[in-house]
Amino acid sequence: MKSVTSKAKLNFTFFLAILLHLFLLTLFTLSSGLNSKNKQSVADLATAMQAEIIDPKQLPKLANSKSVPTDSTVKSTSSTTSALSVVDIEYVDELFNLEQQKQARILADILAKEQAILDAQLAAEQAIIDAKLAAEQAILEQIEQEKLLEQQRLAEAQVIQEQAEIASRLAAEQAQKLQQQQIEQAEKIEHAKVLAQQLIVQKQAEVATQLKLKQAKQLAAKKLLAQQRLDAEKLAKKTAALEQQKLAEAKAKKLAVVKKQQAEKLRQEKLLAAKLIRQEAKRKEKARLKALKLAKKLKQQKIAAEKKRLEAKILADAKARAKAEQVTADKNLAALKSRREAREVARLSSEIRRKVLNSWLQPMEFATGSRLSCVIQVQLHTNGNIASAVIKTSSGDQLFDRSALNAVYKANPLPVPEDKTLFAQKFKRFTFTFAP
Repeated sequence: MKSVTSKAKLNFTFFLAILLHLFLLTLFTLSSGLNSKNKQSVADLATAMQAEIIDPKQLPKLANSKSVPTDSTVKSTSSTTSALSVVDIEYVDELFNLEQQKQARILADILAKEQAILDAQLAAEQAIIDAKLAAEQAILEQIEQEKLLEQQRLAEAQVIQEQAEIASRLAAEQAQKLQQQQIEQAEKIEHAKVLAQQLIVQKQAEVATQLKLKQAKQLAAKKLLAQQRLDAEKLAKKTAALEQQKLAEAKAKKLAVVKKQQAEKLRQEKLLAAKLIRQEAKRKEKARLKALKLAKKLKQQKIAAEKKRLEAKILADAKARAKAEQVTADKNLAALKSRREAREVARLSSEIRRKVLNSWLQPMEFATGSRLSCVIQVQLHTNGNIASAVIKTSSGDQLFDRSALNAVYKANPLPVPEDKTLFAQKFKRFTFTFAP
């Protein structure tokens, strides 16, 4: 949803930029047509003015060419001509001076109009360039915002993916797939950065081209002003020295003001371009440091997770080894205890049998060499005293059986182990075969 909205905003911005370029192109075309018409009118007026100027030195020639008097006429009018010639020449000079002053004022008005038209054109061109820069800046800001949103979304996706990886403790294959996805995402981000950088470079090149065009137009305007000044100086040389000096000073001051204004505008434009470049470089550096910081943080999280996993694995392995060693030790201890108990049981059983046999009184009727035997069940106290003794399996000879029981009781107390558990298992109640 966010990507669709951002694309709609970007398309709307491009549409506005195209409309603005068309409007500015129309204004530039109209101003160029107006300029050409004004130049043509000025040229026609200058031609007419040059056609109307009459040199006072040519007046006598023109006067002579109009009429040729006879000898009598010359003689009769010589005195009158000599009296009027001085007055006529002064009158003609005055007319010529008035005509020159009129033409100088007309030329000054023409130059003022030309300067106003030139200022209007420069202002219109400056407005066009400013509007283009504003539109391009808006496009760059929109692209930058889109790039930041995309980077934020990718960063959030990476964080969520890392947390899911830590929580689920996936197998090595899943971790490798996730790492591949992260590499692809990083490549996409790098590709987006390259595209954005190319777009910024392209826009900067367009701005530089516009600045060059503006400088070329200003140079052409300067050349036009210089040509107009030369033409005005050629025309003003025919006027009075004082008027020529004043007009030249006024033109020089106005031209100096125009040049100073143009130089100030150019300086401001250069400062603005340098400021934009510095801001862009600072923003790129900040984005690069942020990306490095995020990558470092993710790497540290991976290292911490891997370290924790290895520590858990080492601890589990150590516990498993300790448990196995404990089981082995328990088995060995149990086997050792069992062997010791078996030896103890055998020893005590042998001592009990020997003590009972030593306590046995052979009956008189018992024939030597007979193989009689019986099984006696004995119940003991913990101190070895006999609680009870019964014939479990008789020998068939009651006298032999009774002598066997007497031998058991006579051997009281019987030897027992110190281990209470072994006593309860083997000697609290046991049977043995009495076979002397």
